[in-house]
Amino acid sequence: MNTRNIILSGALLMAMSLQAQTVADMFQRIPMAVFPYLKPAQQKELVELKRMDEGSSSSVMAYETEITMALLQEDRLVLTVDSALQWDILRLKAQQGDSVYCVLQTLAVPEKATTAKVYDKNWQLVSDLKIDTLMLVEKPDTMSAKDFDRLCNLIEFPIIEATVVDKETIEVQQHVPLLYADEKKDIAAILKKKLLKWNGKVFE
Repeated sequence: MNTRNIILSGALLMAMSLQAQTVADMFQRIPMAVFPYLKPAQQKELVELKRMDEGSSSSVMAYETEITMALLQEDRLVLTVDSALQWDILRLKAQQGDSVYCVLQTLAVPEKATTAKVYDKNWQLVSDLKIDTLMLVEKPDTMSAKDFDRLCNLIEFPIIEATVVDKETIEVQQHVPLLYADEKKDIAAILKKKLLKWNGKVFE
């Protein structure tokens, strides 16, 4: 094999290695600035525990906080921090270059509220999805404009939850806390869920 072929083979193997990085690989390299709950050795320990028993959740304790990994797949990882905070990491195919990673952080009190960000393979922030700016209400044809406006006025601030649907799609929905039972029933008529699909560059 000549020098040119050796160089090409080496470059190909390096590219394949980079593309083969799983979400677990990425999690074990996540900086504490992004995920401040576990040190690198504990990140590795948690992944190894989960791989030993894939059918059950695995947990480690850190700073009197229980970190539990509920799901570990090649393209997705789900864990909770003391059951109040969920992290959902999804590997996405980029249109050009390496994969990127969507991180959904969902706080469970008082209603489920999610922040959504996309990182590159080096855990550098690529984009903040700003899902709290989405329009997630819609006036039914049978509802008057007056009633629709009245219900919209009950939404004092947006609380948006995002969940993973599949390898390329997340679903967002709006929650409205601190309402009476009859108000919750009425406002459900105008709240709508929305699917956001990854196109290789952005969710749309």
